[in-house]
Amino acid sequence: MSSGGLDWNDERIASSGKISRVVSGIPHRPNTKWAHYFVATSRPRYIRLMNDLPPAVHDAPEHTFDPPDREYAGFIFDCDGTLSDSMPLHWRAWRTALSAHGAPFDFTWELLHRRAGKTIEITVQELNIEFNTALDPDAVARIQRETFQELLPQVRPVRPVVDFVKSIAGRYPMAVASGSDHQTVEITLKSLGILHHFIAIVTAEDVAHGKPAPDMFLLAANRLGVPSENCVVFEDSLLGIEAAKRAGMGSVLVKRLLAPRP
Repeated sequence: MSSGGLDWNDERIASSGKISRVVSGIPHRPNTKWAHYFVATSRPRYIRLMNDLPPAVHDAPEHTFDPPDREYAGFIFDCDGTLSDSMPLHWRAWRTALSAHGAPFDFTWELLHRRAGKTIEITVQELNIEFNTALDPDAVARIQRETFQELLPQVRPVRPVVDFVKSIAGRYPMAVASGSDHQTVEITLKSLGILHHFIAIVTAEDVAHGKPAPDMFLLAANRLGVPSENCVVFEDSLLGIEAAKRAGMGSVLVKRLLAPRP
């Protein structure tokens, strides 16, 4: 392993049971059942290996990502949809808040995902323009946040990403950069049992411009003490991926395999 970042050929990483070298589709060393997880969820010829995996992994191939394609010294993660499987809860909270204010349009999953990473207030402003409505951004945001707080105990981890975080914890500096607020992010990370792994938390409250502007990621890198070009961002939204690109950082897209139901 070099001192600058994560060596994907490191046997300790491959045998940690959390990740494997699958950028090319071939695991580094097939010496553990867990090492095939990412391949098993994306390569048909390895589907048979799913039968050997623990039930929690077998039953929940809801998200997937390809590991970074080179070494990095700093790791930055979005929260909602990347570390926590909270986007379905946000969607329910959005639909409740918009219905309470008489929104005449259907707030679909696609509408939510297209704006993932933006603040609630900015999203309402954009919805007003798109649907020619006059919804109060602050009032909608208040109900959305209150409803989400009520739903938060139901939040689940995005298991592949959380497992990855745990596999490099204590070896590489990590930060969270989220379009949400500090309180919500901290409560979410604490409920997932991973708050202590992160040196810094940056939210929309800390910067003048949210995603796709690079401000949050640049601030996170600064707080990690790692040059931006040596950082990689894990994101579930295209806005976040664009923000990482503008920050001069590498990026990993966390994909949800199936859209949730209303």
